[in-house]
Amino acid sequence: MRFNNGGDPIYAIFDKLDSRPLSKIAKEFVRELADDSIKFISTLVK
Repeated sequence: MRFNNGGDPIYAIFDKLDSRPLSKIAKEFVRELADDSIKFISTLVK
């Protein structure tokens, strides 16, 4: 029996990620990177 047949939630997450287009994943990554950078800089300025 393979592990992914056991219904482990981590495999469901990876299946969901694999089905998403790369451009959408890249946009979300850049957006999160920008948000985290702004938060980091704002903590340095305080």
